[in-house]
Amino acid sequence: MAPPSKELTNKEVTAIKGISKLFDDKKYSKGLKECNAILKNHPDNPDASCFKSLILYNLEQQYEARENAIKTTKTLPTNSMAWHTLGYIYKLDRNYIEAVNAFKNASKFNKDSPQILKELAPLQLYARDLEGLKETYATLLKLQPTHKPHWTGLVTTYHLMGQTKSALSVFERYLDTLEEKDLVGVKKTEALLYRCMLNYELEEYDQALEILVKNEKSIIDKLWAMSKHGDILLKKGELTAAEAKFRDLIKLNPDDLNVHKKLWESKNIKSLDNLSDEEISTLDSLYKELGSLYPKSLLIQKIPLLFLKDKKQFREHAVLYTKNFLSKGIPSLFNNLKCLYNDKEKVEIFSQLFLDQLQSLKEKQQLLGSDEKESPSTFLWCLYYLAQHFDRIKDFSNSLSYINQAIEHTPTCLDLYVIKAKIYKHQGDLQKAYEEYDRARNLDLADRYLNTKCALYALRNNDPDTAEAIFSLIKDDTQTLLFNIQEFQCIWYERELGKTYLRAGDNARAIKLFNLVDKNHLEYLEDQMDFHNHINKKLTMRAYIEFLRWEDQVYQNKPYIATGKAHVKAYLNHQNKPEVMAPLKKVPAIKKPAPKPAQLEPKKDQTTGLTIPEDDDLNGKKFLVKQVNLMDSAQLILDNLLKNSNDIEIYSLACQVNTHQKKYLLVLKSLTKIKSIDENSPCYYEHLVNLMIKSSEDKDVSAIVKAAIEKQATFSSDVDSILAYNQTYLETLGRNVTAQHRFIVGKIIAKLSPSSIDKASELILNVQGETNWIQCADNLQSLSLVSSELTSKYREKLHEHFPIANYFQPKDEN
Repeated sequence: MAPPSKELTNKEVTAIKGISKLFDDKKYSKGLKECNAILKNHPDNPDASCFKSLILYNLEQQYEARENAIKTTKTLPTNSMAWHTLGYIYKLDRNYIEAVNAFKNASKFNKDSPQILKELAPLQLYARDLEGLKETYATLLKLQPTHKPHWTGLVTTYHLMGQTKSALSVFERYLDTLEEKDLVGVKKTEALLYRCMLNYELEEYDQALEILVKNEKSIIDKLWAMSKHGDILLKKGELTAAEAKFRDLIKLNPDDLNVHKKLWESKNIKSLDNLSDEEISTLDSLYKELGSLYPKSLLIQKIPLLFLKDKKQFREHAVLYTKNFLSKGIPSLFNNLKCLYNDKEKVEIFSQLFLDQLQSLKEKQQLLGSDEKESPSTFLWCLYYLAQHFDRIKDFSNSLSYINQAIEHTPTCLDLYVIKAKIYKHQGDLQKAYEEYDRARNLDLADRYLNTKCALYALRNNDPDTAEAIFSLIKDDTQTLLFNIQEFQCIWYERELGKTYLRAGDNARAIKLFNLVDKNHLEYLEDQMDFHNHINKKLTMRAYIEFLRWEDQVYQNKPYIATGKAHVKAYLNHQNKPEVMAPLKKVPAIKKPAPKPAQLEPKKDQTTGLTIPEDDDLNGKKFLVKQVNLMDSAQLILDNLLKNSNDIEIYSLACQVNTHQKKYLLVLKSLTKIKSIDENSPCYYEHLVNLMIKSSEDKDVSAIVKAAIEKQATFSSDVDSILAYNQTYLETLGRNVTAQHRFIVGKIIAKLSPSSIDKASELILNVQGETNWIQCADNLQSLSLVSSELTSKYREKLHEHFPIANYFQPKDEN
């Protein structure tokens, strides 16, 4: 047992106070010296030990600071200050789970300290430890019952937990504690509308409506109140009153699609799919009326194209809708109409309509149904639309023909080169796609959008040096490219540069770049840490709840999903090592600027004055070595991707990762999800067969797991049974067979029965009906793991099928 610590002398007490001042003045070296002097005589002194930990951390000796803080908690396990200091250091390290545990211990040994609980609450909210957060705010209210943020914090916690009734009860009690002067202006509006929001979610529509009607004049956010009023009337079934309310909203903003959807609901029309003749007639009358009231609204002009089924009516309305776009040269016409391209009949009408418009302009210089003479630019924009139209329906020869005519007509219009680049991209000729975009860029070198988009096309062309040369025109010369894209969280560049290295087989560098995107999204959440305490004082609780719900979906945005899928593929490629199909360009189209002479002094950020760290791991090898288990790292990415996802490709990646980790039941879970999304999905069958092969080879797999797998498959796991079922699989699909189904079946035959290579080759090389060259590129890489002979034949076949796609060119031409 350690001897009891001597009491501090008056001089030492004064020294402790001096350390506090030295710490505040950032005189860390002197403060550390004082701490060591006190700890020499009093090794268990909590004040000196805690200050030492904080000072070491600020001296950038994070490891030593952490170890000292942990040692202090072991020496003084019941000291609140020791745990508080450790929690603070963990918080600085962004190790929030450990920080929560440390702060809980600190509170346990100092139950009367609201400061500890205030620091704990944002961390619990970040970790979504809502049960713990509820207890924290309940304790804070006991300690400081008049402190407003504790009330609002408890309300939002109940709301996030789904305990809306409790949230409303606490919120009403909180409002009773406020004085009249506290509820004026915006604060009063927010309190009323948040209460209305809670009533609405509890389906207490009468109470919610009463709040809106009774306080109509004092509510400042009129738009939200009107919208919620209409929603409540819809829920109550008062459709006529709801229609009037949504008509009022349309008067304020005729181009809000969400309001139009609610207006349809007030007419008992839930969606525009499978409409009856009566419903079409109702909508037709409605939009003729709205069209006369709001003639300048493009949305009101467009909506009839969504519901009209009669070909003659549809064509007549399409003529009226497109006239202004063509006459005034508005390039976004195709983007406005491409939502209709899932309907084959409407696509055929557009084909004929624009061909007729083109003919009319050639012969009479007039648009259909008009007597006015059009300017030559109208003919140009008609060609521009047709090029995009035929590109969309995959008629590439016609799309190129029309865009070339447009360029010949007006060679200085940069929009034309942009579309031509897209056409080449869709055909897989990424080299020409980049060249066309570069032509557009050179027509306006000051346009940052064109510069950045051209850099994107260079990256897709596996030419990172050219992309960096273009990017150097708009970046800060005093900083490195990687520093720039990290500082500005330029996700698209990090993602596309990572994909470039992934295609080139440089998986380590790709993983390092994809990790930057993951880091950016983590920072989005961590940046809000200090915001939570601030917002609770403002009473803007509607926006706060919506913001927290957005945080829960932060990993469901398209940029993250696209990067996450590529990130997992990089881990799998590093494990499987497939053949490299797309090496980097040896000679860049544009040379990178020569590096400046090395500086003796380190570079500094001009805005912050901080030293810019040198990257000593350009190839990402050190970063990869730090990750002990690559499949565990891939699983962490998948955990984010799998939240509320219906993307088959994500579940396909989950099957591959879990198969590597021998987590066969998780593979089954992913397969069940794929089947529920699309029971005829080719990747479902591929991963099911792969699961059966791997589990049958694994001697450690339990009989229960094997039985579950065979129950899912309905056939045995031996090779003969799999090959026998493989023969009948395509027959069971009937008309649903695609080139991808044939490829998967052929690959399985080649893998399990090398003697049947001719049969496998026949299926794999039958690419009839295949239009997705990107899918074929993935197939080519996966086939390289099975048979180099088949890979070579498949590449030749794809070169015939996609003659200008760079990916399938013979190797010596790459």
